[in-house]
Amino acid sequence: EYDALYFGGALLKNGGVSVRWSTGRMTLCAGLCRYRGPSGGCEVTLSTPLLQFRSNKEIKETLLHEMIHAFLFITNNNDRHDDHGENFQYWMNKINFSRVVDPDRPVEGYNITIYHTFHDEVEHYRQHHWECNRCGKVVKRSMNRPPSEKDCVKYRKDKPWKQEATKEQNPCGLKKCTHHDHDRLCGGKWVKIHKPEETGKKRKRRKEE
Repeated sequence: EYDALYFGGALLKNGGVSVRWSTGRMTLCAGLCRYRGPSGGCEVTLSTPLLQFRSNKEIKETLLHEMIHAFLFITNNNDRHDDHGENFQYWMNKINFSRVVDPDRPVEGYNITIYHTFHDEVEHYRQHHWECNRCGKVVKRSMNRPPSEKDCVKYRKDKPWKQEATKEQNPCGLKKCTHHDHDRLCGGKWVKIHKPEETGKKRKRRKEE
């Protein structure tokens, strides 16, 4: 229905868009649009943990946000999910200020934004904390995985780094890399300082063991 109202049916004509709810592990972003490639079409995933207590209005706005990404991929071959430039903002404003008859439009209208602002929910799930024993930097995560070289966007399993690490350059070749910059400039070790409280089931399982 949104496709016909706001995108002229372009999504359906080009493979369509499927929508599904995520598992409980999608805790960093409210929505995600994936492109199926040669088979055509897109898949939108909505975060169950971040949206389950949000209003219908906010869920609709998140869906429309991701549908704009899908539309821009199909029409402009733009598969960058982080691109919220001029084209994205054009469609965002067009839908926000549209007067087309939309039975699902909230009374106060849509307020699609460039970024999803669910900071409280994201912070709630980031219960695993590590602190550097030298510089004091703190890293918070929703999963129990300490900071490591896997955090570098250039990391590939079983593949060597691009160059040798020195005081002036990162082994990945990037001028700015959160992991390697810290490793190179600080060299401290990560120490876990906080973890989520155990639930009743986990405590019971430990007692039985």
